Amino acid sequence: MRFSYLVIVLAAGCGGGGGSAGDDTPAGVDAAVDAAVDAYAGPSAVRTYQQGVSGYSGTKSIGISTYGGLGSPGQYNANGLTFADGLNDWCTGTDIPSGNYSEVWLLRFENLGLAPGTRVVGATLSIHGYGNGSGGQFYAGSYLAMPWYGDTPITCAGCSDSPIGWRYRNGSGAAWGALGAGAAGADTIAGKAFRMPETGFLSTSSAPNEYTTALDPAVVQGWIDNQNYGVRIVAGATNVHMGYVQAQRDPAGRPIAMRPKLTITIATPP
Repeated sequence: MRFSYLVIVLAAGCGGGGGSAGDDTPAGVDAAVDAAVDAYAGPSAVRTYQQGVSGYSGTKSIGISTYGGLGSPGQYNANGLTFADGLNDWCTGTDIPSGNYSEVWLLRFENLGLAPGTRVVGATLSIHGYGNGSGGQFYAGSYLAMPWYGDTPITCAGCSDSPIGWRYRNGSGAAWGALGAGAAGADTIAGKAFRMPETGFLSTSSAPNEYTTALDPAVVQGWIDNQNYGVRIVAGATNVHMGYVQAQRDPAGRPIAMRPKLTITIATPP
């Protein structure tokens, strides 16, 4: 079943591996950054980014899916169906039984207002979401390593003509490494992942709950230093239907406080 409102679903495919495409960081540097973060005990400041809060409006959020089927290159639905960040809750699932389709949630926070080189010492991501009432559910996240088109208008609610979708990230000349942005080491940074919640599982309640996870500081450092591709979030199991509250939710529906939130802790001069 699809949720009421106008529903959107996210797909799956969790990345693993051991290198990164679109990431020019030499081997060993990420480990050195992580060690430096762990050792840091100096003064710091916290920056938060949440659509519609304190004037921030830099969130990009897109649903790419196989809802209604996936056509071959050249067909009208060669890119699947794309759902823009409109006035509805979305979902995530792989091989969702009602329709046998999948959808992936792509999320990026732009315009962070931090100069390149600003030192990141910690970061978290918070979202509100809910499962289908059964246990054992969680969100699986990975870090995107490729640029993608984030300006699909909100009128796109299952459109087949968006530059971004299941096969292409920015038109037919820019394909994903694998369908659904699922290629670890190409579409996503291999060997880096996160889970929401960090331990345990989603509440079995149908009401949205907040889930927060720590992000890799070295990746977030890259977002500040001009490699900001955001994250890919999917259901952590197949054949389930999970919901979440998206970035641009109409304040007449879900509260603004339920929108995804990025928090970055930066080092400041003593």
